[in-house]
Amino acid sequence: MIHWADLVKVAWVSLAFGAGIAVVFALGVVGTAQVEAARVGTGRATGASRVRGYLIAGSCFTACAAAALFGIYLIVPQFHR
Repeated sequence: MIHWADLVKVAWVSLAFGAGIAVVFALGVVGTAQVEAARVGTGRATGASRVRGYLIAGSCFTACAAAALFGIYLIVPQFHR
């Protein structure tokens, strides 16, 4: 018998997690663009915005890598022994 309520919960969590990772990755790309803008010297970019861009990009890409490694951990059954 299928437990539809549990299936809906899994679907919502999967959708939220997938969309969340895409948003975090996009924020990392924005941080990388901020670093590039500070390097080129366009707009109001300063040295502080370059450091902020590195922090944003580094933390976002680290979160994406951690999420990917956690997903691999959940999928591979040898890690659960």
